[in-house]
Amino acid sequence: MSSIFWILAFGPFLSAAALETYAWTGVKLSNFNSIVKVTGRVTPQEGALNIESARVQGRILGILAREGDRVKPGDPLLLVNSAECQSLTEEKRVAEKRQIPDLLEGVNNREKQLGLRIRDNRCEIVSSFAGSVTKRGVESGATFNVGDALMTVLDTKRMSVELDLAERDLGAVRTGQRVQFHLASEPNKAYASVVKAVVPAIDAASRTVRVRLQPVTLSNHANLDGMIFGEIETGSGDPVFAIPSQALVFSQNTRFVVKGPESKPVVVEVDVLGEANNTASVRPKQKGGLKDGDLVATNNAIFLFRKVNESSGPSEAKAQP
Repeated sequence: MSSIFWILAFGPFLSAAALETYAWTGVKLSNFNSIVKVTGRVTPQEGALNIESARVQGRILGILAREGDRVKPGDPLLLVNSAECQSLTEEKRVAEKRQIPDLLEGVNNREKQLGLRIRDNRCEIVSSFAGSVTKRGVESGATFNVGDALMTVLDTKRMSVELDLAERDLGAVRTGQRVQFHLASEPNKAYASVVKAVVPAIDAASRTVRVRLQPVTLSNHANLDGMIFGEIETGSGDPVFAIPSQALVFSQNTRFVVKGPESKPVVVEVDVLGEANNTASVRPKQKGGLKDGDLVATNNAIFLFRKVNESSGPSEAKAQP
């Protein structure tokens, strides 16, 4: 009975004492793989994907450019019949026959405005953009109205790449990191770029974020939405350290470790690059925040983290977990 009394009486003090007991583990350089493998797709830059829309009303007489054909501004796309074309054809005939320069200039300007070309009594709709025809919206014999989408032209020289990054690797990727990738259609040709932006939105279904790369010039065989295989170099020359996973303290979506000695502990913010077998690979946010041989708190690290915060000044205080 007396033993139970002593346990009940001094239990709170024993628990408090236990919380003041910290274990310390030495930091070691990690051989963590500094490359994150990802997949992605080819996407058009702004202004690279253009739709050739009808500026007149008429009927398709013939298809002059098909999917896969490369065109440049002024190249014929469609042979058409249109009241506007007939009017321009007659005006052009009169202007040339009677040598009326002003009328001929007006006809030529009207042709450009309408995206047409009149020659040999033929009326053609011509391309306003350079690139490859990726989609055709009309067939021979079909009628069309002003504003109808006739063809889609993609400028393959203005393509970009977006990669899908797993949520678990988000902390390892930053802007400016180097990337190597290749197209699924060209597995033996490698391209080099750097991370331009990490889109701050996680896809709820795939748990991935989009990583946008600095544009590079791709081959003419690059297809819109073509599959990409890439590797992001996350090392950037900064050392990666191996620590016990229990040394990590989570606070407001940020991760920390408490660096010793116990007489003067310091909170260090870190990026977690990976975890395996109860060991975490981390990189300090601030260069030099950790070095090989430093001690980090493991047992009761969270309580030491709070203790350090409480003793810090207002400007140095960390967010509580």
